[in-house]
Amino acid sequence: MKFPDLIVTFFYLLPGFLFLEIFRKFFPARKDRDFVRILNSFVASLFIILIGYLLNFYFNLNIIDNPEYEIKLFASNSINYYFSLYLYGFAISFGYIRVAIRKLRTYIAKKKGWDFLATKPDVLWVKLQRDNQWAVFILKDKTRYLGYIKDYTYNPNFPEEIDILISDAECVDEELKTKYRIPGQGVYIKLDNVDRIEFIR
Repeated sequence: MKFPDLIVTFFYLLPGFLFLEIFRKFFPARKDRDFVRILNSFVASLFIILIGYLLNFYFNLNIIDNPEYEIKLFASNSINYYFSLYLYGFAISFGYIRVAIRKLRTYIAKKKGWDFLATKPDVLWVKLQRDNQWAVFILKDKTRYLGYIKDYTYNPNFPEEIDILISDAECVDEELKTKYRIPGQGVYIKLDNVDRIEFIR
């Protein structure tokens, strides 16, 4: 593949990357391998392009193959600027719509107690945050931290692998007496290092 072809291909695959990264900005996840991220971006871009072709065909818009809407980038390569506006507009707008839907589902799950609405990585956060519940996180090495989840990251391919930030944290003993307080942001731990979580009423 020649360099101009690579530039045009990259231009049409970038919307899928934007769509996914907008979501990751609001819901951080463990970084996937580069190959996985490229593959996911490729699939998302193909989905967006397919919808564009279906809309163009269904409404008989005559935009995609119309030479009037093309901009020459190289001698043998051009980009349809109307279709490009659609691709990037769709990716950005629906990226934020996806974020809004996720936030709405989590908000309703938290307020109404409908945990089934929350996505799997959100369920623990929803349960801990409802009614300002605090919890004791007992690690496998028997260390105990008292606090609540302020933030988390997760691997979308392995939702059970969650990293959590415990805010207003204290290291406590078995009787929940404070050994020392954790200054700053709190304690960042991997959930797979946690033996159990005890909820505080």
